[in-house]
Amino acid sequence: MNVTNHPDAEMLDPESLIDEPADSAESAAAVAARRAETERARQLAARYRLDFLDMNEFRIDQELFRSIPADLMLRYGFVPSRREGKAIVIVVSDPTDLPMIDELGVLLGTPVKVMVGSKTAIESILKKSESSQRLLDEALERVTKEPNNLNHYRSVSQAYKQLGNLEQALVWVRKARELPVGKADAALEKQESELATAVIEKLMKEAEAAVAAAPGDAAAQAKFAA
Repeated sequence: MNVTNHPDAEMLDPESLIDEPADSAESAAAVAARRAETERARQLAARYRLDFLDMNEFRIDQELFRSIPADLMLRYGFVPSRREGKAIVIVVSDPTDLPMIDELGVLLGTPVKVMVGSKTAIESILKKSESSQRLLDEALERVTKEPNNLNHYRSVSQAYKQLGNLEQALVWVRKARELPVGKADAALEKQESELATAVIEKLMKEAEAAVAAAPGDAAAQAKFAA
């Protein structure tokens, strides 16, 4: 049974984790608790010889994330990380729950490999992504109904930015700039420049990380040089 093709399946998009400012004793305590939870997850991964993933460094595969029903991720408490051959690598907080992992493999119709992350961080991604996707869908629908309304393009771009998809945020700002009313919009021009810079910086960081992870990899070196 491949639930990813179910017509009633609701899909989720990711949103980057945003830590609340530690400006009170309560928030400071919450930060300390998250750090302690992260350390426990790290130790659990080491105990079972699994990879640990710091969720603050988690980069969502947008296409993969959208392909999996929201209720499945919420019910089983996981987020997909990447495809690895025919398998899907997922992040869970409890890698010892082997029946759950086996069941997921059946439901997804593909082998499943696991990494370990903190439960709170996984839940945060799932909770925030649901509302962010709803905002994006509404903005896209408004563009369809009023294709010459500049504000709708701004909303789509902002929604993509909140989801961590800077490339699509830039695409939609440029679409807005193509409209007659957008050509002379100074605010849009500034936003386009800032997003373009952010995309370049993101790509550079990804290339640097790839080189650091595989210093002898010619492909990684070429990506960084580009």
